Amino acid sequence: MGKGDIPEKLFESFDESRRSFLRKLILGSAFVLPAITSFSMSGLGVGEASGGVSNQVCGSYVSNQILDCRAPKAKPQNFSNCDFAGADLSNQDFSCLVFDGANFAGADLTNTDLSYAVLTGANLSGAILRNANLTGANLAGANLSGASIKGANFKSANLNGANFLGAILF
Repeated sequence: MGKGDIPEKLFESFDESRRSFLRKLILGSAFVLPAITSFSMSGLGVGEASGGVSNQVCGSYVSNQILDCRAPKAKPQNFSNCDFAGADLSNQDFSCLVFDGANFAGADLTNTDLSYAVLTGANLSGAILRNANLTGANLAGANLSGASIKGANFKSANLNGANFLGAILF
């Protein structure tokens, strides 16, 4: 599948960092199925992309305003129980997304924005979290054993029951 096979209008409803991530998933990754089944596709057509505020990923620009992911009207996209093990997810914006029980074992999350993301029970064992932004993230019960955590920001994060056994903290 080449870049020309996917209508560009489909990507225009997402901000640039999410467009880049979606292109990687759709055009060259083994994670196509979780991505396609996880995004709300209602209202999207081949000829034209449309999406109201209710279908937007929180943190996206809508009418030049950033949605507050803590606001009740913002509906975060759900990637619960998805498998991202060993994936290069560096330099991505995953703020406000839901990753309950997702598997990030050995994944590279360098410089990734996971602020206010829900990562309860997620497996981040052996993950690389260098300079990752986890401000306000919910990591309750997450497994970060053996993770490489250098310069990561956990300000206001929920770390109740999180496992950092063997994590490399700098």
